[in-house]
Amino acid sequence: MIWIAMGLFVAVCMLATFYYLIVILFQWITAKPNKENKENKENKPSFISSVLNEAKEAKEAKVSARAMHKFEVKKKLVLNIENRTITYCGKDCQLPPEDFAFYWWFCNRAAEGDVGLSIPSETEPDICYGIEFLSYYRVYLSAIQLKQNESNQFENGMKRSFFERGIFRMENALVESFGEQLAKVIQINRTGKIKRKFIFAVELDAGQIIIEED
Repeated sequence: MIWIAMGLFVAVCMLATFYYLIVILFQWITAKPNKENKENKENKPSFISSVLNEAKEAKEAKVSARAMHKFEVKKKLVLNIENRTITYCGKDCQLPPEDFAFYWWFCNRAAEGDVGLSIPSETEPDICYGIEFLSYYRVYLSAIQLKQNESNQFENGMKRSFFERGIFRMENALVESFGEQLAKVIQINRTGKIKRKFIFAVELDAGQIIIEED
């Protein structure tokens, strides 16, 4: 009986040892993949983090685009009175005296912060417009032209047809010299209505317009 009891005891000890070894082996096998998964999980950004990063990058790109657009819009427009030239974005445009005086008139109003101009009446010339425009145009009129009353047509007021023709001629000249995209920024644009009359103006900030009179 003693030998039988000892044999059973040894057998139980061996089974326990074998079971313990199996448990240790199983834990070792399963622990390695779990560790790798944990490391991958720590290194891999979460879905929320990815979305936030993409949103941040998109916002930064949008801000950069706005800054670039602002830089483009804020470029200087230079008018040289003596040479009758307009310079913008590295390009030049030289105009006849009458056209340059017309554009100079609008640019000077924008530089001084004045509102745009409405189209004169179809039936009656605008006396104020005629006097204002003549103050610019007179710079290019010779003494002979003044003596021949070249300026009389404007002293009597500016006709609607002259106003509309001036805007049309300036648009064509600027598109030809600067291209359509740049011309849209510096041309005389229709900006709205006041008392059912269309308003036209050069839509640049006062600080963007440089008028060289010397």
